[in-house]
Amino acid sequence: MVRGLIRGFEELRNEWTEFRDLGDRVLAFGRVRARGRESGVEINSPMGWVFTVRGGKLLKAEGFLDPAEALEAAGLRE
Repeated sequence: MVRGLIRGFEELRNEWTEFRDLGDRVLAFGRVRARGRESGVEINSPMGWVFTVRGGKLLKAEGFLDPAEALEAAGLRE
C-alpha cells in the first residue's frame, strides 16, 4: 500500500519539527510537502503522527493532517 502511495507522487517529504516521548508511543509534528506525479497538484500541510513502538519495532503509525487530532489520538490536549 505504501509503495503505491509513494509512486503517486513526484515529490513527497515530511519535515519534522517536534517529537514527544510518551513511553511506548512517540508523538511527532511537522509538515508534509508533496507534488502529484500526474496532476502536478502540490500539498503543503501540517501533520501529526502517533507511532507505537515495542521492543524497538514499529507496531503502528497513525498520521493526521490536523495536529490536534494527533494530540487527541495520543490522549493529550494542547
